[in-house]
Order: sequence, then C-alpha cells, then structure tokens
Amino acid sequence: GNEVSIHYVAKREDGSVFDSSRQRNQVFTFTVGRRQVIKGVDIAIKTMKWSEISKFTFSGEYSFDETNCPKGLTPGAVVSYEVELFYFKLMDLTKKKDGGVVKRIITPGTGYELPIFGSKCEVHVVGKYEDKVFYEKTVIFIVGEAEEKGLIGGIDIAVTKMRKLEKSKLFVKPEYAFGPKSKPEFGIPEDYKQVVYEITLKDFTEEVEPFQLMDRQKLQTSEAIKSKANNYFNESKYSLAVKQYK
Repeated sequence: GNEVSIHYVAKREDGSVFDSSRQRNQVFTFTVGRRQVIKGVDIAIKTMKWSEISKFTFSGEYSFDETNCPKGLTPGAVVSYEVELFYFKLMDLTKKKDGGVVKRIITPGTGYELPIFGSKCEVHVVGKYEDKVFYEKTVIFIVGEAEEKGLIGGIDIAVTKMRKLEKSKLFVKPEYAFGPKSKPEFGIPEDYKQVVYEITLKDFTEEVEPFQLMDRQKLQTSEAIKSKANNYFNESKYSLAVKQYK
C-alpha cells in the first residue's frame, strides 16, 4: 500500500478527544492496508486528496476491535476522526528510479502473485490528460508487448508490480508514454509533461520463471522469443524487439 502522512483528531461519541496528532504537534505516518490504523481510517484515506481535511464517523467493525482498543473505549464504539492528508508517497516503478512511471494504489489487489514478462494480462485502462479522458478500454495483452495493443510502454512496467484485481493510478512521463511528440488524436500537445492512467488488473495467467524450466523447455522458450524478436525487427517495431531480449 501507499505510505501516507496525516494529522488527525479522534473523538468519542460525546465529543471528547481521546487521541490527537495535533496536540502532539507531530504528523502520523502509516502504510495503507497494513492494519496500522482502524479499518475505517484505512478505507476513508483512499477517498481523500492531498491537503484535504475531512471528518469521518466509524462504528462496529470499522472502529476499534479487541486487539487495538484504547483505554476508555469499548470495541466497536462510535468514534469520529477529523483527518488532514499531508502526504502520499508514490511508488516509482522504473528501474532507473527517474520518476517516469509512478503509482498510487486505489484498491489493493488479492494474493501474492505478480505478472512477469510473457504473462497474458486483462486490464481495464482509462487514460487521461489534464483530467480529460482520451482512452478507455478493456485490453488483453502479453507483458512486454503492450504497444502491440495500442497501450503505452509504461503499462508494461506497471502490471509487473500489480496484484490481481488491483486498481492503481499511474503518472507517466513522455519517455514511457508517447515520446516527445504530440498525440493530436488524444488532444495531447508536443510539450506535455505527463499522462495519467487508471488501470485495473482484472486477471492474468501466471508464466513459469526461467529457472523453473527444464533444459528442453528453456531451449524451446528461447527459440520462440528469438523468433518473435526477429519478426518485430522485420516489422520495424524496434522497441518491442529489444524487450524480447531483456
């Protein structure tokens, strides 16, 4: 999950304060989805924008339970939180750590498996430039060949860091999107700084890692990759061809 920093004031149902980061004059930092706060705060924080101040009321399973209930409260008690969101730490997904593809998780995925190069993925993609939608489609593609399906290279990178059913927002710089040129059909000018994608990994097939293959399988796999790379070179699809050898 994302690392966030907040100020909060927590009150009982009668309005009395039982916990406050403001009184301590120290922001509280936690990772969303790791049960470091009550369930209600974990969910509510995902709906907030940077610098927003909102008030939430929680009870039952969204309040405290027997494992984290402070003195003076009972599990499931009605509590209210005034929360100010200061900081969202976005995840840089690029190998070079150049900020070219950064991710903010909207909805955490399930399981522990991740797609790898060659996995077949089904994704729902919404592309935006300056808050205007220029692309929305559900696409099935092979990791490493996103561009063959009209997707940007940044999505190839992103899906390998996503779990099944995860929904995330991607902030993508030109190098990992459409390059320095304009994209007039999408209303994107030549001097654009970034595009934003919301992507949901609906499903994927798990590929076998190279170290798990027998020698004969490795040979067959390498020959298939080489053949595919050669085809891309012959079609002048050089970036796709290079990816096959990485």
